[in-house]
Amino acid sequence: FGSSFFPNRSAGMRSPASLLQVATKVRYVTEVGSLPALLTLGSVMSASGLTTAESLTLGVCSGTLHGVGMALRKLGGTAQDSYWADWRWWMGILFDASGGALFLTVVPFAPTVILLPVVAISQMSVGYLIGICYMAEPKSLQGFLGLLFAAVSIIALATQTAAEIAGPVSQLNFFESARRPAFVAMNCLVILVIAAAYLSMGQSMLFMLLAAYADGLQFLTTRTLSTTLQLGTIWTPGMFCVMGLKVFFAVVNLHWQQLGLTRTLSQFAAAYPAAAAIMPVLLGTPFFGDHLELSRGLFLALASALLGLLLLSEPPKPPSP
Repeated sequence: FGSSFFPNRSAGMRSPASLLQVATKVRYVTEVGSLPALLTLGSVMSASGLTTAESLTLGVCSGTLHGVGMALRKLGGTAQDSYWADWRWWMGILFDASGGALFLTVVPFAPTVILLPVVAISQMSVGYLIGICYMAEPKSLQGFLGLLFAAVSIIALATQTAAEIAGPVSQLNFFESARRPAFVAMNCLVILVIAAAYLSMGQSMLFMLLAAYADGLQFLTTRTLSTTLQLGTIWTPGMFCVMGLKVFFAVVNLHWQQLGLTRTLSQFAAAYPAAAAIMPVLLGTPFFGDHLELSRGLFLALASALLGLLLLSEPPKPPSP
């Protein structure tokens, strides 16, 4: 469990790739059940073994489940004030949880820099195709280019390679880290960007970015809990507060996703994974005191994500009769 969920356990300086890897791996710890069940799953994984090709195939299946789950949540969320009362919404949650469990199965057996883009791009593509083909949403070259740039941003972020300087693992005080000036400044910057997106694009991007922001904050709680579990200090009053915050951010994330799904599925499904992949890097770097190397690949990832989100923010025009 420790080696697969904490690569470079003593890393003090993290590259964009390692931050994304940790962000993606630990976020599923509480999505598929209890920690004892997860430990049991890990022992089964080690005993079975998978080839890289099999792992990537299951990675595609994981992304497909997430894409189908998002589509079901959109179908079940027609009534925005009571979407949780629709069985299709709960089926979407079940598909999402299944995708997370399947991802856990394949993490130890495939290169992360390949697996992460495969899962994310599968989710984006499946959601985009369901919106275009099944829900008869209008298709456009602009939307396809937005999907393409969003996929490029995830690939560029996942394939970053930068040196990491080893340092001792120290116990993290979550609430002290939340008061770090750099973290407070980053939150202010993110909120300003979300506000600017709302003023310039209306609600077309607001709830998608808010959902990604909540997902980034949820990552902070998950990584904190994972670190304290590693150190054996998880059963403390402070960590129970962090657990409560994780549940809160998870519920808020789902709610804001649902509000964002009022737009076309093809747009939301293509844009959200890119924003959700970058947000943990932006928030996690100042929160945990990691050193983020400003490389050309990182700027490429951010620029591609921004361009993709801008293209996907414009509502597609229906074909002329």
